[in-house]
Amino acid sequence: MGEKPPERAANHVPERVYYGCYTRTTYGALKMECVVCHTSDQDSRLNKCPICFQLACDNCGFKAFGRVFCSRRCSDQFFFGDDEE
Repeated sequence: MGEKPPERAANHVPERVYYGCYTRTTYGALKMECVVCHTSDQDSRLNKCPICFQLACDNCGFKAFGRVFCSRRCSDQFFFGDDEE
């Protein structure tokens, strides 16, 4: 009951970590960028795709019915979805 968990190194990273829309730099820092043109969030406005949660800038994003998606495939998945049984 009073046992301590095993000690881990300060730079230990779990095997499965979900970073979402962030990508890692060579120094291990996280940055936000467009998945198509790799434009930084400081250079243009980024929109998160409601299907896959990837980021797309205003120029690269696929616009449909007032929403911005990262691709036409995600747009079709959002509006048409899978066949219901």
